[in-house]
Amino acid sequence: MDIGCGIGGASRYAALTYNCRVSGIDLTEEFVETGRELCRWTGLSDRITLSRGSALALDFAAETFDKAYMLHVGMNISDKAALGSGLPMGSMIPVTSPRA
Repeated sequence: MDIGCGIGGASRYAALTYNCRVSGIDLTEEFVETGRELCRWTGLSDRITLSRGSALALDFAAETFDKAYMLHVGMNISDKAALGSGLPMGSMIPVTSPRA
């Protein structure tokens, strides 16, 4: 799960590097649409699903994902305690954000 996927660059990297399926969510529909097109251009749309959604309201069945990550997203989320609800115990959610 790529939380805050933007145009899906990290999703494509993960799918290629780890030979896995990736689902990404982002609040901005235009980013999601652009990311879907880039996945088609790179031949990865069969392994990557990008959708509009919120990191604070994951709309997936419990334990749908083995792992999740966020890159440069945490700084935009005020309720950090709510992150990761619906993800399995032990899922790593690395957050990289500049220090304030």
